[in-house]
Amino acid sequence: MTYRGDVNSSSEEPADGRSVKWPSADRLIVSFLVVAAAVAALVLGVTRQEEHRLDAAGCSRQSQGDGDFGPWNCTRVDLRGVNLIGLDLTNAFLTSARLEGVNLSGVQLSGATLTGTDLTAVRLRGSDLREASLTGLDLSGLDLSGFDFTGADLSDSRLGGADLRRATLVGADLTGADLTGADLTGANLYGHDPVALVRQGALAGSVGLTGVDLSYKDLSGIDLSRANLTGSNLNGTDLYDANLEGHDLVALTRAGAHLEGVHAENSTLVAVSLAGAHLEEAHLEGSDMSGASLAGAHLWGAHLNNGNLAEVQASGVHLEKVDLSGANLTNANLYGANLSGANLTNANLYGVDLSGLNLTNANLYGVDLRVVVGLKSVNLTNANLLKADLNGLSLHGIVLSGANLESANLSNATLSGGAQLIGTNLGWADLSSAVLAGANLSGADLTGANLSGADLMGADLSGAFLINADLSGTSLTGTIFVGANLSGANLAGATWSHPLGEFGSQLGLNASICDASTVWPNGSAYSPAYVRPPTASPCN
Repeated sequence: MTYRGDVNSSSEEPADGRSVKWPSADRLIVSFLVVAAAVAALVLGVTRQEEHRLDAAGCSRQSQGDGDFGPWNCTRVDLRGVNLIGLDLTNAFLTSARLEGVNLSGVQLSGATLTGTDLTAVRLRGSDLREASLTGLDLSGLDLSGFDFTGADLSDSRLGGADLRRATLVGADLTGADLTGADLTGANLYGHDPVALVRQGALAGSVGLTGVDLSYKDLSGIDLSRANLTGSNLNGTDLYDANLEGHDLVALTRAGAHLEGVHAENSTLVAVSLAGAHLEEAHLEGSDMSGASLAGAHLWGAHLNNGNLAEVQASGVHLEKVDLSGANLTNANLYGANLSGANLTNANLYGVDLSGLNLTNANLYGVDLRVVVGLKSVNLTNANLLKADLNGLSLHGIVLSGANLESANLSNATLSGGAQLIGTNLGWADLSSAVLAGANLSGADLTGANLSGADLMGADLSGAFLINADLSGTSLTGTIFVGANLSGANLAGATWSHPLGEFGSQLGLNASICDASTVWPNGSAYSPAYVRPPTASPCN
């Protein structure tokens, strides 16, 4: 259709001559004002209805003149069942108000005081909580993702397990807040110390730590397994007992971190260099450290149990009290290492040279020492070798004083050359045919031990307990038994090279104890024909 006419005209004439009338500007203005007035009346009516609902519930507010009113005061008011959707409660006082089950969706609560309220069953989605006072509230486990808490007071609040992803916490007061397990992924944390938030329990992986200066910060005991520490300054950072599973310990060490007591179980550290690393009491259980270099590393009390340390280079390393139980140490280089107090229970020591090592107070229960390549002069003072298999081994100069070798197999072993077994527990041990010439066994417990056929020439057994021990067929030339207890011992067939009258003094039996069941070598002054005392008493 084609129109003609002036654009300022209130009517235009189409080509067919018919006239079309348009509303004038005045009429449009009047219509608009009428509609606006109707809307205003409607809004005012709704507002008055809302006010009526709050008045009826017991809320109040003070007149400020000129028709203006102050914020609503609903302190301790029971608002359960009241429809508050869309209300403007800006700066309202809702202290200890009953809000259980109330729908606060879209409610303006900026600056409102909600202290003492129970919001656990309240629908808050879409409400405005900027600068609201939420101090001390229990918000644990709530879905608060995307909420705007700008300037809000959340001090001493409980936010454990809360979903705060993408929330805005700029200027929010989180002093004393419990953030245990809270997820802050993508949250706006401008102005907050991420370390402080982590220390308050927030999931470290959800707090941005990338490139952060963490030097000398306290991150002890924190779960950092999912935290991104790329580019962070870790010089002097306290990571004791922190969980660092999945992290590159080499990179962390280079970043200056001290890794004492960290949790990095099942790490892969194959052929890496941890030279000089501080890993005291670190938890590296089950880790693969095969071929790793530990030169100068500090591993006191570290947990390396069930790990793979095959061919590890640990020469001269401090391994005191390290847990290596069940570990694979095949062909490991431990030359000069200190393993005092180490736990080597059931460890695989195939091809390892233990010569000269300090293994005092170490636990070697279940270890097969027949597969090691050297034991010369190793110090096993007070070590636990319960039921150890040392059959046929050459143990020249070994120190086993105070060690526990109960029920151990030492048959055919060579312990001559000044072996030290002072106070050693050899109860029920098998020492048959063992070479103990010149060994010091003073004070040793050999109760029930099998020493048949052993060479005890010149051995010192003074004060030893040989109760019910089998010494049959042993070589006792020059053996010292001063103060030894031979009650029930069997010395049948033992040999010596001294005249009959010198047997007792040569054996050094002064103050030794024997009884009627002690069996003496034939032809000695203590032959079966000798009338022995019925109860234990001095042998001579």
